Formats: sequence, structure tokens, C-alpha cells
Amino acid sequence: MLLEPIRKRGSFLRTAAAHLRLDNVRVVEGKLEARPAAGIPWPVPRIVSRATIPPLELVSVAAPHLAPGGQLVLTAGAGAPDLAELTAAGAVAGLKHVSRLTFQLSGGITRVLDRLDKAG
Repeated sequence: MLLEPIRKRGSFLRTAAAHLRLDNVRVVEGKLEARPAAGIPWPVPRIVSRATIPPLELVSVAAPHLAPGGQLVLTAGAGAPDLAELTAAGAVAGLKHVSRLTFQLSGGITRVLDRLDKAG
């Protein structure tokens, strides 16, 4: 399930999923903070961001929507939060930082993936 707050992007995601014949992909328009009802089984087992909300803000926004044992995967660019800062924000939200992966995309663009788990 892909949650997208902007209608134009949602339309693109639906078109791409249809073109790629991804029958198991569903796009829901809405914001995580609003917890859209559209058949989403709240709380959810996993939330993966694509860098739409600043990582430290997303930690506090996403934590209440994760099921026990759930995972939050954050993506960020070169401006990713300091690991100690992210770990502390996760602890306040009831999440434990599990891993960080930093890699370079073509063109030298840095991407950072962080995983935080909710106790379960």
C-alpha cells in the first residue's frame, strides 16, 4: 500500500503500478498524520518513507501508527540527521534504531537508510 498526499503523484503511482502489472499495489491518497481509513489495517507492520517528511519529524509522526514489532525505514539525503540524534528521537517515540546504510547513487548523490523497530 502506497500512501501519497498529493493527487498528481498518486495518479502517477497508480498508472505506474498498472503499467508494471503490480496487482498487489494499492495507492491511497492522504497523509499519515490523518490516518486515512481507506481500508488500511491500522496499526501497520511497516512504514517506509521516501524522504517526504524530515526524518526526525517522521519518527514521532510514524511511531503511533506502527504495530508492535513494526519497522520504520527512513530515507534521507546528505543532510540525514546525526545517528545519535536519530537514536534519541527514536527512543522518545518508543523505537529502537537498528541499522544505518549509507550509499552513493550515480552522480555522487548520497542516500541514507535508517531502520527503527518498535518493540513487540
